[in-house]
Amino acid sequence: NARGKAVLALEEGIVAFPEDARLHRRLAGLYLSQNRVDDATRVLLTARDLQPMMPDAYSMLGEIYVEAGPENWDKASECIAEARRLAPEQPLHLGREARLLRLRALVDAEQAGTLLESAEALLREALKLDKSDTRAQIELAGVLLDRGGDVEQAQYLTKEALKRGETPAALVERARVLVRQQSFPEAERLIERATRKAPSYHPGFAARGELFAAQGQVFHAFEALKAARERSPKGAPHRASYERQMEQLGALIESGAAAEMMKQAGAEAPQAPVETAPVGAGPTTILRKRDAPADAAAAEVAAARLTTAAQAAAADETPAVEAVAADETPAVEAVAADETPA
Repeated sequence: NARGKAVLALEEGIVAFPEDARLHRRLAGLYLSQNRVDDATRVLLTARDLQPMMPDAYSMLGEIYVEAGPENWDKASECIAEARRLAPEQPLHLGREARLLRLRALVDAEQAGTLLESAEALLREALKLDKSDTRAQIELAGVLLDRGGDVEQAQYLTKEALKRGETPAALVERARVLVRQQSFPEAERLIERATRKAPSYHPGFAARGELFAAQGQVFHAFEALKAARERSPKGAPHRASYERQMEQLGALIESGAAAEMMKQAGAEAPQAPVETAPVGAGPTTILRKRDAPADAAAAEVAAARLTTAAQAAAADETPAVEAVAADETPAVEAVAADETPA
């Protein structure tokens, strides 16, 4: 719990022992915990060159490339594949590949179903190897919710993950479960806790948008997604997904259907025009309710589509900055210098 001091110690360590790949990899893990992604990448590349048979260096590099955006996903896939080749039964590598597939599903609507199905299979395999793998539990719960799958199983997985620590990712996925169970006050409480722990954690704000959408509060859902987009890195697949959802919400607001939906939900629509953040390029748009009454059937269809879209991107399971602890190497690393399992 003194990562700054640990970083200083390891920085001195790699100067004293420049050929020790494991020290480099551990330092990279701490850099990631401090969101020093460039430093982590540099040190991991050195670790890989020093010890080409160390799977964790490839796997951690793969995670960095996964979170860096679609233009880096080919490199991510190569690194994770090499990690799996070197340590085929290491659940951490399976989880990172599943994470990549889940993010690919955000940008490839046609293949989303297949990608999520493959991600689910990998995560189930990871949990067979280590049933207490918290990251796999959280990720699998998110995939199940994205696919509209077994909510009760997602509930069990998130409860188990939260027993080991209230990370923002675990809180958000648990909140998404509660949204589907219509336990809205409890879901809001968990989302609030997650965003207090990590104010820049954009999936928490996206989950709040999902919560509002499920209650028919379209104006509030728009603002929550706007906050999620502002906190997401440029070029991230989530950002594009948030913008698509905002466009759908904007269409509902402009058509007047949003006000009707909020009225039916017992919520009060804003009296003043809603000023939306620009989605993509272009000027700010002022959306005003039209004089014509909203068509109730069209509003219901639009709401259903919105909920489906929100589920696709509301959760980001665990970003690299929070997921990579100071030492991710499993027990096998404790066996002296030979890091390749027998």
